[in-house]
Amino acid sequence: MKCATISRSDDGKGLLRIELNYFASQLARQVEQHEGPLNTLLCLETIDGPQVVVDSAGKTVFTYKLSASPQKAKEQERCVRVRFRVPMPCR
Repeated sequence: MKCATISRSDDGKGLLRIELNYFASQLARQVEQHEGPLNTLLCLETIDGPQVVVDSAGKTVFTYKLSASPQKAKEQERCVRVRFRVPMPCR
């Protein structure tokens, strides 16, 4: 993982953005092409799959929506901040 950032969508919901390094980007794309959508656990709980974008430089960025429940979203954000030492700003 190259960086991770928590931000807010236009409607105020929490978003977790993770940018992968080149090696992890290639691996994630291969798995997705051959195995199908990636299953994701966030702090040992299932979270909806990410929106995956590959930019012109070949960087893969996963964007996850945190829970619609404000309490659950706070728990997810707190857990992410501890596990990933966020913010590790994505540029």
